[in-house]
Amino acid sequence: MKYRPLLLCLFVFVMVFAGCSSTQQSATEQALAASEQARVAAEQALAAEQARAAAAEQTRIANEALAAAEKARTDAEQALRQARSAEQTRIANEAKAKADAEHARAAEEARVAAEQARVATEQAEAEKAKAEAAAAAERAKTVAARQAAKVQTVTLAAGTPINVITTTEISTQTVNTGDGITMVLNVDIIDGGRVIARRGSTIKGVISESDPGGRVKGVATLSLTLTNLTLAEGREVAIKTNDHHVDAPSSVGKDVATTGIGAGIGAAIGAIAGGGRGAAIGAGVGGAAGAATALATHGNPAVIKVETPITFNLTAPLTVTLQ
Repeated sequence: MKYRPLLLCLFVFVMVFAGCSSTQQSATEQALAASEQARVAAEQALAAEQARAAAAEQTRIANEALAAAEKARTDAEQALRQARSAEQTRIANEAKAKADAEHARAAEEARVAAEQARVATEQAEAEKAKAEAAAAAERAKTVAARQAAKVQTVTLAAGTPINVITTTEISTQTVNTGDGITMVLNVDIIDGGRVIARRGSTIKGVISESDPGGRVKGVATLSLTLTNLTLAEGREVAIKTNDHHVDAPSSVGKDVATTGIGAGIGAAIGAIAGGGRGAAIGAGVGGAAGAATALATHGNPAVIKVETPITFNLTAPLTVTLQ
């Protein structure tokens, strides 16, 4: 289309030239021929322009088609990528679901295994406890049997001697009825070859009577009895024994001397005061004073000295269980 103005100018020029040279027939014919050729050329040029335009249009169409194809290819690639991504996502989700399922299965298997292990442990512990209890029962049975074999009951008959020795001095001047006393065993107590109580063990007793004034016998008296015996194994048992009595030595001679001295002093005082009659009266008064003095002293105390050996006897059988 851009050659059309040029072709028109050429055609006009040819026509003018043909008009100005009408005289020349050949020139006109040539001009006509040239004009025809120009027309043909113009038509060809027009056809070429149309062809070019058509080609351009086809090129445009082709370009558009190419662009559309490129877009379609891009869309297809994107769709493919999306599809691949979706497939990968699906595969990933399936893999995750499978992994989750495997994890859940493994966790369940682990839980079941742990429960089985717990049950097995409890059963094992129960069996162990049962075995230990059986062993403990057997040991207890054995110990009980041994202890039963060791346990022996011994009865000491009434009259069995208990030989003791005092550890302190015991006097009616220092003890009262009911006071407790402590001594030690002086000889082992043996029965059937077994030592029931050992020499040197503690023996307890009580003051059954302490009479410092001689109210019963006229002289001071002291009585002891045993109450407790310490066995060889250390246990203490109650016992009953006879009393051990001690009387103070008589003080009659000393009392008579005291009375005579009083009478002599009284007689002397009476003689000074009034002669023979006064002496008799003084002697009586002095004698009474001497007797009163003798009564006031109560005589000698009853005493058991330290380290005095004493033998008591059981008054009732004593049954002890030895271990």
